[in-house]
Amino acid sequence: MKRKVRGNSPETLISLAIMIVVPWLLLADSDVYGTARENSSTATLRVAMDNNYPPYVFQAGDGTIQGILIDQWRLFEKKTGIRVEIDAMDWGNALGGMKAGQFDVIDTIFKTEERSGWLDYTRPYARLEVPVFFNSQISGISDAASLQGFAVAAKKGDAAVDLLRSQGVENLMLFNSYEEIIRAARDRKVNVFVVDKPPALYFLYKFGIIEQYKESSPLYVGEFHRAVRKGDASTLLAIDNGFALITPAELRQIEKKWYGSALLGTFPLGYTLTGVGLLLFLVASLSLWNRSLRKAVETRTRALRVSEERYRQLFNAESDAIIVVDVATLSHVEVNEAAVDLYGYSHAELMALRTTDLSAEPEETRHQITTRNGHVVIPLRYHRKKDGTVFPVEITARFFQLEGQTLLLAAMRDISDRLKAEEDLRENRRFLSDLIENSGALIFVKNRDGCYKLVNRRWEEVTGLDRENVLGRTDEALFPGEIGRQFRRNDLGVMESGKVQEMEEILDGKHGRRFFLSVKFPLRNDDGTIDGICGMTTEITERKQAEADRERLSEQLAQAYKLESIGRLAGGIAHDFNNMLGVILGHIELALLSAPQAGSLHASLKEIEKAAQRSAALTLQLLAFARKQTVIPKILDLNEVVHGMLTILRRLIGEDIEFVWLPGEELWLIKMDPSQIDQILANLCANARDAINSVGKIVISTNNASVDADFCRNKEGCRAGHFVVLSITDTGCGMDHE
Repeated sequence: MKRKVRGNSPETLISLAIMIVVPWLLLADSDVYGTARENSSTATLRVAMDNNYPPYVFQAGDGTIQGILIDQWRLFEKKTGIRVEIDAMDWGNALGGMKAGQFDVIDTIFKTEERSGWLDYTRPYARLEVPVFFNSQISGISDAASLQGFAVAAKKGDAAVDLLRSQGVENLMLFNSYEEIIRAARDRKVNVFVVDKPPALYFLYKFGIIEQYKESSPLYVGEFHRAVRKGDASTLLAIDNGFALITPAELRQIEKKWYGSALLGTFPLGYTLTGVGLLLFLVASLSLWNRSLRKAVETRTRALRVSEERYRQLFNAESDAIIVVDVATLSHVEVNEAAVDLYGYSHAELMALRTTDLSAEPEETRHQITTRNGHVVIPLRYHRKKDGTVFPVEITARFFQLEGQTLLLAAMRDISDRLKAEEDLRENRRFLSDLIENSGALIFVKNRDGCYKLVNRRWEEVTGLDRENVLGRTDEALFPGEIGRQFRRNDLGVMESGKVQEMEEILDGKHGRRFFLSVKFPLRNDDGTIDGICGMTTEITERKQAEADRERLSEQLAQAYKLESIGRLAGGIAHDFNNMLGVILGHIELALLSAPQAGSLHASLKEIEKAAQRSAALTLQLLAFARKQTVIPKILDLNEVVHGMLTILRRLIGEDIEFVWLPGEELWLIKMDPSQIDQILANLCANARDAINSVGKIVISTNNASVDADFCRNKEGCRAGHFVVLSITDTGCGMDHE
């Protein structure tokens, strides 16, 4: 339906303004165009473009480049006098060459955020739909999200590649040209591909497989631009001015050449007369029917008014801000009360604005819109209220047609609170993750089947296993044998009891057996069912070792008490025995004085005297062991003293331990009480025996040693001189560094 234009209407004023301003602009620009012609006689523009985008540009049978853009650039040459060198090539090479500075202009390019960083664009000259094409036997593909799991073909360097990856589609097969993609589809190497619609239809028809493929709604609508390097304003102006010299009629003629014209048929005269007769009959019938319809129309109009009022109430009752936008002008067609409340403008003020007036973002980010089956997916936006407050807004929208006009129904929602809650949640998760990861305890989570879902860094350090090789596996797989089975039994006990449990667990590794104290508790899902466990484990190996050492030392102390008691008893007996031996030796001496030396009696008494003296020596050793002998230092040979103690020492250490005596040669004499040496030997051998669990070896050796001042430096208690060394070594467990 055409609208009438009344006098002094805004449409009339705009038309008059255009009639006045446009001729003036053309006159003003004529100087620019004239200057361009004068200065361009020697200029050359190097233009890169795709070589296979029919009907815009493609190769003829003889290899020459042809198409709409080739004809437009040739006409540009003719209009401006600027020489144009066109290099048509694979699109990826064209982009790379432009970025490397090999060309002045690149054509057939879509505007993207990444490219805007290094290119400046002309106005768009063509709108192109970009749908998904898929084999007719496939169903369920409607948008980028539904492409998950499919291998999707696309052209290398195409804007569609960035779009697909931003939507999470990573399984991409990249080709150098659209023709290669369709050829692969013909050969059944490709079943799903994203290609601009015009070349896709061309090649599908060319290869005779148009009936084998279906297309989705457009993923997005791209626009062809021409672009120059960032900041090259003179070249950009020359291109804009040059193409402005080409008239719309000339452009239509070029497009008609490559798109063709619709076929018109001629109808026979009989059919025409019959049609006229039917038309007259219908007019007569309609005139008679008009009166009967008038009342029905009035009734219907009243119903429409009621319906409109109902929908307006629903429109204003919606909690989200709703704005209806004219896509062509971005002006507001209608806004609801929630939009007025959200932005702080009056209804009239909000109606006078355009959608872009509400945005608080740079211009280049405002058009990142993706269409999915008529629904518009708009990334997170920031809008500005009347008072200047900037806030995040979530937008859901849908295109629709009304009286031939394309409108956009957009619902806006302030998501400041939601984003704050999400950020708080992320912060809490980061905090908990850091807490778990850096804890000194081993922390882990397993599901009901015993498979690990989480382990922290300390768990990796103690077990020596990387979490990549742990997650999803069970204890039986990670720790073969009884240890893994015991872990599983402990976990099942926790899940069956439904309570927190504390238990000791062991783990054998390259550093030996290690002991742990584990606290495990069940994990429940939303309905309260136990579906796993969480555990926090602390290593107690040192504590267990300390307990074992304490127990061993207690046993040694008890043994020392026993030895001390035995020593006291032995000392008392030895003292009495020594007294009796003194009497015996005295009487033997008297008897020897009376007995003839040549007689047998004298020889017998001598043997008795030797035995008594040996008994006296043994008694002195017992007194030394019992620490009841008076200290009397003497000049003595250490080897002789040790040799005299061997019998007692062998009995002291027992039969299971090998006893070795290695006396040094030409040993220097020492001055010391032999009983003290005996006591030292007895104590050290007793300690060595206690350090050996069952069988082992004790070695006693002596040797000479000379120590100089350099050796004694920084050694407390050390002095230079000549010494005799008594060394007792054993194969027992020994002591740690501490």
